[in-house]
Amino acid sequence: MFFLLGFTVGHWESVWLVFLAVPATAIIADIATKNKDLSGSITGAVAIAAAAVFFVLGFTGGYWHPGWMVLLAIPVTAILTGMFRNKGSADSAVGLAAIASVVAFILIGFFVPDSWRLAWLVFLSIPATAIILNIVRVSKKSGEDDNQR
Repeated sequence: MFFLLGFTVGHWESVWLVFLAVPATAIIADIATKNKDLSGSITGAVAIAAAAVFFVLGFTGGYWHPGWMVLLAIPVTAILTGMFRNKGSADSAVGLAAIASVVAFILIGFFVPDSWRLAWLVFLSIPATAIILNIVRVSKKSGEDDNQR
């Protein structure tokens, strides 16, 4: 298919995207045969779509710089599907903190003048969230142990 499109259409720089059909076919087959959990398949499909969109934006319009933001859809999708798979887990709150940190970082960086050098501090909310949730979990567990005695 690659050579057929390359020789007939030309545009070798963008025709190579047909190779993304290989993992796309595997993901579709996994969904159809239910060999893989749906959240992993969704994340894989989004990864392929994001990569394709990124390269199309870059090669056709030269939009490499804002185009990279499309790739953020991959971890966001993984976090969101993981949250729906493990409802109520601490991982969900840490995942939300990660998404909120990325969004806050980008918004602060773009809309507050000269703030990129300090905007990274919002990422400290991710381990802070994990630490706080761990403290709460440990204190609940020790409270349950005290009640059982």
